[in-house]
Amino acid sequence: NFVKKGDLSEEYFYKAVDAHDNYNYPKAIENITVAIALKGNDYRYHSLKGDIHGFNNEYLIAIESYKKGIELNPKSYWNYSAIGYMYGILNDESKEKNPLYDEQSEKDVWKELEFYTNEDKMIRNDNSYAIDKEGKPTGQSFRIFLEETYQPQARNVSTILTKQQELIHTDWFCEKAEQLTPMSRNFFTSNCDRTLVTYYNDSDYYKAHHDTFIFSIIIWFHKTPKRYTGGDFFLPEIQTKVESKHNRLIFFPSFISHEVTPIKMNDPKLNILGLGRYSITHWYTYIPNLPRSDNA
Repeated sequence: NFVKKGDLSEEYFYKAVDAHDNYNYPKAIENITVAIALKGNDYRYHSLKGDIHGFNNEYLIAIESYKKGIELNPKSYWNYSAIGYMYGILNDESKEKNPLYDEQSEKDVWKELEFYTNEDKMIRNDNSYAIDKEGKPTGQSFRIFLEETYQPQARNVSTILTKQQELIHTDWFCEKAEQLTPMSRNFFTSNCDRTLVTYYNDSDYYKAHHDTFIFSIIIWFHKTPKRYTGGDFFLPEIQTKVESKHNRLIFFPSFISHEVTPIKMNDPKLNILGLGRYSITHWYTYIPNLPRSDNA
């Protein structure tokens, strides 16, 4: 109703608004790009482009879009506030930065996670969960085992598998592991590892369980800002809760009971794949007579 007949730029602008409101950011970016190509001197278009990229965690691109909006209309005060907010997020993320991932590696991990985020690739509610006393699965989520995806000779295709190898050989990690417990000696003599990528959407969870390995490493990923509550890592035997912050790593003996609290998306419209909680779990163990290799 707001679009003048024949005004294609406005038509694509409102298509972008609609896609943005429905959290379809790739489609929103596609439509606003066309709108700007048709009419690049409308500050509203650049402001919306900034909003879309900001919600898609592309903060530097968002900032440039907001700056263009200010250039076209210095009185567009929203753009000033939005730039401050974007810089605030970037500052918070830099404080939380995990030594495992530099900026490029983190982007590569995101690409791999997004590639897996598909109901045709990830398995949901299969028989690989721990089971309770009644034989029922103790959790629900989407998951994919990377060893079932990549042959041993092709592990270097996966950024996730490659980076876990770099991680366990870094000085900072070895020092932290040695400080944690004398049991870390068993970690450094492990000769076998397995990796699981899990995605939790609305109402997904994993009740208390333990894993049949020696040590576990879990790394959490989620879009920023976080669009859900819950999903925290809870250790019931010691009554300790660890918030699953983006790019945070936890290292612990696998026999310790642990669980994931239920996820609650902030908005029903957010219950689409990709906006929830990812966890990358690496397990390590020792198998007698199995030669130690670069994969452990």
